Amino acid sequence: DPGAPTNTWWIRGGVTYEFPAGATLNSGGYLLVVNFNPNTNINALIAFRTIYGIPSTVPIYGPFTGKLDNGGEELELLKPSTANDGPTLTHILVDRIDYDDAFPWPLEPDGSGSSLQRRRPYRYGNDPVNWKGAAPTAGRANVGGSTYGDFDRDGMPDTWEQTNGFNGVSAADANLDSDGD
Repeated sequence: DPGAPTNTWWIRGGVTYEFPAGATLNSGGYLLVVNFNPNTNINALIAFRTIYGIPSTVPIYGPFTGKLDNGGEELELLKPSTANDGPTLTHILVDRIDYDDAFPWPLEPDGSGSSLQRRRPYRYGNDPVNWKGAAPTAGRANVGGSTYGDFDRDGMPDTWEQTNGFNGVSAADANLDSDGD
């Protein structure tokens, strides 16, 4: 909120983090929150970007406090309320996940080196069907090649829609089957 720059977003649950004043994220963008301070621990930042192939355009914030439990954890993303709540600022729940390492949650992230990845960012966060286990893609889309884009959020990649004559800016064609298969 440019009018109230000290009102920042929070992460709460197994880990805690308060984003700095002025932090922004472009539509369709990615950012990472890590357990070290990327502003003061340059060696850790370089190593982290190198290990995971994170583009330099992806902002990295930290450090968070706490630790995510491999056996399951709750996380919440909260934004500052724009209502006049008096002297105390309140926050509004934007998204929540309470993941587990047992069915119906994906089992691959439980000790296999896979990460728990959200299939689509606009789907309900606390439903196991909206998550998968896959190789880490930190700071990139959770699909092979890490170039996935779905501007109209219809479940079809923009590049596929363009190649196959669909409209990449309108979800109205989401249920069409142009070749009858």
